[in-house]
Amino acid sequence: MSEENRVTIEYCSKCKFMMRSAWIAQELLQTFEGDLDEAALRPSSVPGIWQILANGQLVWNRKTERGIPDLKDLKRRVRDVIAPNKDLGQKSLLAKGWKADDAKPHIRILSLNGGMLLGLAVMALIMADWPYGLIGILLFIESAVCFAFAKKLRNK
Repeated sequence: MSEENRVTIEYCSKCKFMMRSAWIAQELLQTFEGDLDEAALRPSSVPGIWQILANGQLVWNRKTERGIPDLKDLKRRVRDVIAPNKDLGQKSLLAKGWKADDAKPHIRILSLNGGMLLGLAVMALIMADWPYGLIGILLFIESAVCFAFAKKLRNK
């Protein structure tokens, strides 16, 4: 009989951590479909507790780690316990030999998106009415992010 993989999220019910715990359990079940047999939520009366165990092994403790985990980091830690050979995405692709040339289509798309967002930002700023001015500023920031990402990919 093979051992079942189980994740337990123990949380302080008075701290209102239940919704975040349920969301993380759902994300883990979806990511590790076929590898994870159970994700359990365990309310606790211990003040401030929020910890995650995978097959009984502690993978995250809010007090020692100083906060709630980034989902990407948490998935990596859980993967290391329950399915060490599972591929979790982009970093794994880079480790498998993903080349910079593979990024060219993404650079082109990011540049086009940045250009379109910049155009919309200028149009919204020209209107300068209250909600449109704010939308223009937000679109301008988003276009800058697209251009920065494209530049970062281009430099790799």
